Parts: sequence; structure tokens; C-alpha cells
Amino acid sequence: MSTKRVGSAVSTFLGFGSSSRASQASAAAAIPPAGISPSAVSAAPELPEGAKPYLKGAGFHVPPGTANGPVQVSGERCQVSGEQSPAPIPVKAHVRNVPAQEKSLLPESLTIDVVIAEYQRAQRITVQRVLLLGLLSEEWIRRQAGRPAEDQLDRATALKKIRDQLARAKVEKKEARVDLFVRCYWVARLFSGWSAGSQDSRAAANTLAFSALRLFPILLQRDRASDTWQLIPRYAEAGKALWSRAVAEKLSAATIDAELSKIVPARSLPIRRHRPIRLGTIEKLLARLKPADLPKVHELVEQVRAKASQPAAA
Repeated sequence: MSTKRVGSAVSTFLGFGSSSRASQASAAAAIPPAGISPSAVSAAPELPEGAKPYLKGAGFHVPPGTANGPVQVSGERCQVSGEQSPAPIPVKAHVRNVPAQEKSLLPESLTIDVVIAEYQRAQRITVQRVLLLGLLSEEWIRRQAGRPAEDQLDRATALKKIRDQLARAKVEKKEARVDLFVRCYWVARLFSGWSAGSQDSRAAANTLAFSALRLFPILLQRDRASDTWQLIPRYAEAGKALWSRAVAEKLSAATIDAELSKIVPARSLPIRRHRPIRLGTIEKLLARLKPADLPKVHELVEQVRAKASQPAAA
């Protein structure tokens, strides 16, 4: 063992180096930790000789052995024991979020420009979008009847105005089927109570595909006198049953079409292939003939008359 190490060990055993280490510890205790202001240390109460303060965080001073004693917090004294605090610390009140009210699909100001702008939006054709366009179109048409007499528009004229505006806006025809969209809106409203102000009422109709929804208007009719839509009475019960099945089982368009053919009978009225031509139409055609062909018209009339006078073959 070296002479230097032996001398250091002997001096430590006899207590010769203790005073220097105590002075270093007291100097270290006098220096506040990082982030602690000197004022916070000076404001702490006096400690017994040789005791070291415990500093934790800015403004906190907890003397050793006083876990239940007074604590200095941001300049205010509060008791951590069972006693009531003379200066209570305010606690932030937590309030639950109040659910927002449902917003109606109808805008406050519904004009023809709003309707056309909605048609112009580049979106995929879905049931929800079709019903929204049908709602806006139907509502705007109905509001025209309540305007002053000089500005009133009947239903046919209002529909024509929407179509003209859509044509000027260059909206594609497949995205501007106003009549079909209005009928689909009334289907959802009459069958499932679809409402613009209730999201729950729109859930049933949104489960169907547009290809399936567009088949149901065959069960509706409009009363021209009152301008109201209603289910055809003789098809109402079967139609509601089919609608419930379509929503619950998510029937395809082909299945719904087959079921509708059972509810609505095939057309039994004969289709006239040759409609009678009015005399006014013939006059317009004669005016377009060449002058040299006019004398031949009399001969053609006599030939047609002769064929008509012949008895029909048995």
C-alpha cells in the first residue's frame, strides 16, 4: 500500500477531514436547485442547525419530518392535516358537453339559386342525396303558390323553371331528374315518416339503394286539386308490407321489382298503334308540298276513300 493512501485512511479514521466535508455540504445546501428562485428559499422558515431543506418545485417547501405540517403553495398557506383550509384552492369545474340540437336540412332562405347550387355539387348519387334534392325541389315549388298573385307559379311552371335553370347551369340530365327525385322524397316520407329535422326518421330510407327506392313511386298518386301526394288505396297495405321487408332484409332492386309486379297488375288497356291525325296537321303538311305535287293530293284522297268504302274481309 502506498504511503499516500495510508495517510488518507489514518486522517479519515481520526476525524481530520470531517470539517472540510461539512463545509462543502452546507455550501451545497445554500445553493438553490435549478428552477427555484432564491426568494422561495429565503421565505422558508428557519430550520434546526444541520437540517437540510427539501425543495420540490417552484414555491414548494416541505421541511423534513413534517409530512402533515403546513405547506407553502404559491404564496398561500393551506393545511394538509384534517383541519379545514382557511384559503381553499379553487378547483376547475368540469361540465359535461350538452348535445347540440339537430339542424334541419332545409336552409333558412330557400331560393331557386340555392336549389340549383345543390344540384351542381359534384357528389355521388346516393339515397340521402336524392332525397335532399327532392326535398329542396318540392319545398321550393310549394312556396311559389304562397307568393303574391303577380309572382305565383303553378306546379308545372315551377318545375319547368327548375329544369330551365339546370339546363343553363349545364347540369347533366342523369343528375337533374327533378320529377323522379321529388317522387322518391314522397316515397320516403309516406312509407317511413322521413323528416328534414330528424336524423332518426331518415335511417330507414338510407338503408335502401337508389335502384330499389326508385321503383316505389309506382304506388303513389298526386291529387291535383289539393296538390298532395298519397298512397294508392288499393296498393297501400301491400306496399307498406313490401317497404318493411325491403328495409329489414335489404332486398335488391330485382326482388322489389318482382314483388311490385305482383302488387300492381300489368296494364290491360290496349295501346293504340295509329293515332288519328287531325286536319290541322294535314294542312301544315300540304303547305310544305311542292306546287307540282298539289294536284296529286286529290287523287290520293279518292284512293283512300275507295279503300275505306270497301267491306272488311270476313
